[in-house]
Amino acid sequence: MDALVEFSQTGNLGPLQKDMTAVEVVRLLGPPDSSRWIQGDDNVQHYRYGSLSLRFRRRLGDPAGDENLLLRSLRLSFDRLPFELPEPVASRLEHRWLSTRLDDVLAVFYQANAEAVLDYESVKDGEIYQRYRVGERRVSLNVFDGEVVDIEG
Repeated sequence: MDALVEFSQTGNLGPLQKDMTAVEVVRLLGPPDSSRWIQGDDNVQHYRYGSLSLRFRRRLGDPAGDENLLLRSLRLSFDRLPFELPEPVASRLEHRWLSTRLDDVLAVFYQANAEAVLDYESVKDGEIYQRYRVGERRVSLNVFDGEVVDIEG
């Protein structure tokens, strides 16, 4: 099964699972291309691996240290195609993912029997923003003017 389709159904992206520690993620994927703390919040850190962004959060009261940072959300940006992903994730992609067109992306999910439901839509200055809920794990497909921007969960 393609890693993005699996992500929509399970919330896991290839070998990445929510609640993994930052230490486990680095052991699996290697050091991130970049990392940053959220300004004003010492409990939230972002790691970037090419097209993939990971958000970690430390529980309030937990001591400092990467072993206490837990993976809370994953975001895959469609702005760089083909995707730039660490090998353990890239090896799980079965579809080539060369198009950002909403119809093309939804077709892949529908072929795998992963339901995508329009969850939100807004129009401002003639531009349309849509958010689709994909699968049962509250994974969102974010769309701007008919082009998929990212998928996150």
